[in-house]
Amino acid sequence: MIEQGRLVGRIDQIEQYIYFERREASGEKGSGRAEVTVGKEMRQWDANVQGVSEEVENITNALQRAFPGFVASTLSA
Repeated sequence: MIEQGRLVGRIDQIEQYIYFERREASGEKGSGRAEVTVGKEMRQWDANVQGVSEEVENITNALQRAFPGFVASTLSA
């Protein structure tokens, strides 16, 4: 609802907080005052999560190539 402009506020995913502002929402998508900063931080957070996920996948693939029996017995699908 914040992204859609129905509420004014911001989300801090790292600290697990949602901050609401007391002014009236405009109803326009992307009208939140803190959106530019939060959007930039969210894109950076998303990029970091994607990078970590790719590294975990690379390590898993390397382990599977080097130790297929271990991976088959340890990691279940």
